[in-house]
Amino acid sequence: MTQGARLQAILPAWTADLLVGDLVASQFQRFQYNQQGVTDLLNSFGVSVSWTLDGPSDGIAQVFGAQSPGAVDPYPTAIQWALFAPGSWLFVDSGVLELGIVRDSVLNATNSYQIFGESWENAAGIGVESLWITSTVCASGIVSAPVAPAGCQS
Repeated sequence: MTQGARLQAILPAWTADLLVGDLVASQFQRFQYNQQGVTDLLNSFGVSVSWTLDGPSDGIAQVFGAQSPGAVDPYPTAIQWALFAPGSWLFVDSGVLELGIVRDSVLNATNSYQIFGESWENAAGIGVESLWITSTVCASGIVSAPVAPAGCQS
């Protein structure tokens, strides 16, 4: 990839709120960012982000359940997200089977119908490398103390 090339990230939608909450709890620029500001910040680092409401079918749950009465459910402590070069993945459409409206004597008696359709879809990776990353997170606003880089004397 050339220097300055952009990357694409796919993150759970709630991650934007988690990052805003972390920035608000921090020491600097506390009220400078909102959800759009987080997207703009990532863009400034060369990362185009897509926020998704879906989660992986295996691994760490990324979708919130229903909120129950009482304390607000906490954010998950881990994020699963993807990072890749744009154009690394193709959508493969292998067709659809659409039977349309299905009726029979039982359905007709209740003035009901059923619809049946199925599609065959997949994703094809054509890029060099894509990353599926699990990051541990805690929206506390705390940053680590600066450390001397390896090989440098302080």
